[in-house]
Amino acid sequence: MNPGNEKTSVDKILRSEFRAGLIILAVWALLAELTVILKRAGVLFDVPDIFPLSVFSPALNWQGLPYLAAFAALITVAVRFHKQCGPVVILFIGTTIVLVGNLMQGGIDEAFYRPIYGAYHGLPAQYFHDASRIPNWRDWLASFNQIQSHLQIHGRTHPPFAILVHYFLMGRKTVLFETIAFPFILFSCLSILWVWQIFRAAGIDKAKSNLLALFFACLPAVNIYSAVSLDAVIASFCALFMLGIALLATRGIGVRGVLCCAIGFTGANLLTFGGVFLAAFAVALGAWQVWRMRRWNILIALAICLVFFAAILAAMLKFWHYDHICAFLTASRLENTEGFLAFVRPADYVWTRLEDVCEIALFLGIPTLAVLAGRRLNLTRAGFRDFPLAATAAGVIVIVAMFLAGAYCTGETARACLFLYPLLVLPFARADERTLRALLIAAAAQTAIMQLFGDYFW
Repeated sequence: MNPGNEKTSVDKILRSEFRAGLIILAVWALLAELTVILKRAGVLFDVPDIFPLSVFSPALNWQGLPYLAAFAALITVAVRFHKQCGPVVILFIGTTIVLVGNLMQGGIDEAFYRPIYGAYHGLPAQYFHDASRIPNWRDWLASFNQIQSHLQIHGRTHPPFAILVHYFLMGRKTVLFETIAFPFILFSCLSILWVWQIFRAAGIDKAKSNLLALFFACLPAVNIYSAVSLDAVIASFCALFMLGIALLATRGIGVRGVLCCAIGFTGANLLTFGGVFLAAFAVALGAWQVWRMRRWNILIALAICLVFFAAILAAMLKFWHYDHICAFLTASRLENTEGFLAFVRPADYVWTRLEDVCEIALFLGIPTLAVLAGRRLNLTRAGFRDFPLAATAAGVIVIVAMFLAGAYCTGETARACLFLYPLLVLPFARADERTLRALLIAAAAQTAIMQLFGDYFW
């Protein structure tokens, strides 16, 4: 290609991304305005005031301004020196980006401790509040099916282990929030390493994998919610499961792949009932593998995970009298007290489905969306024959099906569906390093703005 034609091609790509960005902003503004109009007209009820931000309060976190300089310095180091780094260093830099990003909320208490103990609308609502009332964990677990509906707003719709993990980490005599916060942060940020390994399993070279993993750490959703969030712990287990799937899809059946799947699947499903996503995702991608490669690796690994998890549930029922299926049904009933939302409040059903999708998109980043919607990544039908795009497509299909079935009726999907973001960054393996550096900077800039000018406490 001669230089003139190459310049014309680049200009067309930039124009397509600019148009995509303008369209995204215009659609967002239109939906936000329509939300206000429809709420005032009494058509919509259970939707946020600032569409699509389910839990958000505008704020100027001026105490976090000094951390902005440190954040900018970290991004500069990440962009300039990523090629020389190994995976451990990438994990360290990515974790530090998450830590400093959250310090922009105003300091240590606002970033790391308040999400543990803070009240919601003046009332106790956190897993910690339920955990602090447990006299004996064995007796409490045995009674969970009877007391589930009397727990706080988060605990009642999760398995008991979401509360018990707080119980085991906090001090028995003196409660130390550090003993909850920092294990959460460290395990959550392991998702950066799992994402790096997923790209390496997919055949991406080390330098680009480094950049992609750091780009992942800079995404607004990952950066905001990876500090002291149970959903980030769940997302890390899910990313480990996805790493196992990547190994099975690209390298064949093996102990490492099956082990990653089993640990990730078990950990995620013990902490959230939303872990059914992983089973559906594996079925969808396993069907792709059978069709594309005539291999059954993913489906075999899923069967092993299901048998292993079923054995754990049977043991808990026998020895601790905890019924996981009963807890799931109770959580579903508590989440949908009026019945299927589409039948009860059709307008809210439609609008909350839009809210679920748009919040995930917003926290992925507007510049990231613009590139995804433009021509730069060359997302052709043929590309979906390969693992990265096939995995993204499988994840998107499953989560959309869950939304249509009524899941996540209260929104908050950027946090609750944090497990989806490792799949959403996979298409960017098709981008060149120059584009990835620009995307990392753009994602970091949006993250800094959101951290400094908003409160996302749930």
